[in-house]
Amino acid sequence: MLMGGGTRRKPCIYFRGFLSQGDGASFDVDCYSYARGSVARIMAHAPNDEALHTIARQLAGIQRRNFYRLYASAEQRGFYCHEHTMHIDVRRDDADITADAEEVVSEALRDLADNDSLCTSF
Repeated sequence: MLMGGGTRRKPCIYFRGFLSQGDGASFDVDCYSYARGSVARIMAHAPNDEALHTIARQLAGIQRRNFYRLYASAEQRGFYCHEHTMHIDVRRDDADITADAEEVVSEALRDLADNDSLCTSF
C-alpha cells in the first residue's frame, strides 16, 4: 500500500517461447520515473552492456529536457509477448511534454524489453 492509500502492481516480466516470430519479452510497470544517479548505477551493475547503457542515457536525456518530471506506465497486451505488445503511456502532470518525449520513452522501454539484459540484469 502506498502512503496515499493507493496500491501499485509489482513490475512483471513476460517471456514467450522463442520458437516463432513474435515471441520474446515484454513487461508491465505502473510507474517508470527518473531516479537520480540511475545511469551510473546501471553502468556499474552491467559494465559491459553497451545497449543497456544507451537505453539509460536516452531516458536520462529525455528526462533532462522535461525537467525530470516524466513518468510512464507499460502494460503487456495480447497473447504474444514481445516489445511491440506493450501499451506505453507517457505523461507529465505539471506541463506539456516535449514533442519527442512519448516516442523516445516508448522506444527506450521497447528496446529494454528487446535487450537480452532484461532477463539477467534486473
